[in-house]
Amino acid sequence: FAALQLLRGVGSVALQEQRHTYFGPLQIGGQELTVVFDTGSANLVVPSADCESFGCKGRAAHHGFNANASTTGSFVSDDGKQTDNVNARHFSVTYASGKASGITFQDRICVDSQHAGSGVCAAGAKFLLAEWESDDFADFAFDGILGLAPDGRLSAGQGFSLLDELVRQGQLSQRMFALYLSASGDGAGQLTFGGYDEERASQGLTWLEVVAGGGNWEVPLQS
Repeated sequence: FAALQLLRGVGSVALQEQRHTYFGPLQIGGQELTVVFDTGSANLVVPSADCESFGCKGRAAHHGFNANASTTGSFVSDDGKQTDNVNARHFSVTYASGKASGITFQDRICVDSQHAGSGVCAAGAKFLLAEWESDDFADFAFDGILGLAPDGRLSAGQGFSLLDELVRQGQLSQRMFALYLSASGDGAGQLTFGGYDEERASQGLTWLEVVAGGGNWEVPLQS
């Protein structure tokens, strides 16, 4: 279902859709999971393979991240250093329809499902490895949530934005993403990182400056 195309620091992922939710593949430490691409949150959250709550185990097709199977990742302490799972930073994330809590992990994360880490990748990107998820998560068709909000109050801190890490490590030419949501029969849509697909635009784009520091995709309007 997914394909990644790379051109001048730009990558795009084909999206699946279910009940107006758009999701696609993500590789973490060589393990593939599906994530919803959420413009209203700022962190990556994936369930641990050891998560036993109904929110984790109640999904029809549940996949969790196995930290013990990763050779490139590590748990992260409160001061940002590598540690074990006992001393890892604990925190929680609340959404409009659900809540997750767990510990901090960092690993190599790739926006690619076809070529095992040969696409757009960030080393040592941080995320919440959920040890508990509320029952709401059992209704979701995807495994995790990848937040695409700008830096601000929604972020858990430096290193938690995959988009920022991809730019900082030179994998993307600019901090930009674009969504194409199909209204026809040519697939659910496409998410492009680092730019936009000009073939998907019927005319020139209008650019608006985002209000800085708020952590949301907010633009000023005048009455």
